[in-house]
Amino acid sequence: MRILKERIKKRLLVKWLEYMAAAYLLASWGVNGVLNPFHYIHSITMQRHVLEIQSDAERFCIELPQDLGTEASFLSFEVTDAQRYAFALPLTGSTSDGEAGPYSVDVWKGWNTFDLARLQDQSVWNKITIPKISPESGEIMLDTVILSKYRKMDSKKMLSIFVSFLFLAAFWESVWWIKERYAQSSDHH
Repeated sequence: MRILKERIKKRLLVKWLEYMAAAYLLASWGVNGVLNPFHYIHSITMQRHVLEIQSDAERFCIELPQDLGTEASFLSFEVTDAQRYAFALPLTGSTSDGEAGPYSVDVWKGWNTFDLARLQDQSVWNKITIPKISPESGEIMLDTVILSKYRKMDSKKMLSIFVSFLFLAAFWESVWWIKERYAQSSDHH
């Protein structure tokens, strides 16, 4: 009897570990597009350079520091308000020779990160210009721009979705527990 109880406990532990692994994989891939947990460690421990956003009636301007070189190539920013949840954000880079672009980056409400080195095409940008209103997104609001060596992970959103999946798994297990309990009790009567 004791061996049977230990086997049941081990099965239950393995089942919940599987639920936790599946919830992590789904939440991490869905929110940040990564599966490796070391990306979150890099994101937490990395050195960040907070950049100032200048704006006028038509556009946001982000000045890029020139002394960082290629060491910090990921630009992260938070879209705090937009008419659509996900949209293509138009942007134009400026170099000492003139403008580069326009480019389009797929973003959504919340934290977004893109590889600035990939967009720059051999020329170093000193400024990025983003229109406040575009046909696809309507009016947008940006907050907190960060330049870093690694991608910034949206850990809060990932954790909330991870916990939601665990609640869903607990609900699923409770439904099966009730079903088994009442199915067994109806067999005896």
